[in-house]
Amino acid sequence: MNIAIIGLGKVAELHVEALRQLDPYAFTGGWSRSADKAKAFCTRFGGRAYATTEALLGDDEHVAVVL
Repeated sequence: MNIAIIGLGKVAELHVEALRQLDPYAFTGGWSRSADKAKAFCTRFGGRAYATTEALLGDDEHVAVVL
């Protein structure tokens, strides 16, 4: 199950922790309004930091996206 997240704030951290209980590799990446925040989040939790929501939504790697 590959899941991306749009909006990488505190709640996203909770989502990633919950996803990891199901599958340690379920989180595949995310987007934030701040590119630096997205990079830091993905460095911490894994996955790819996307520069735009269009790039994230256009990537066929994900089966679901959490908003």
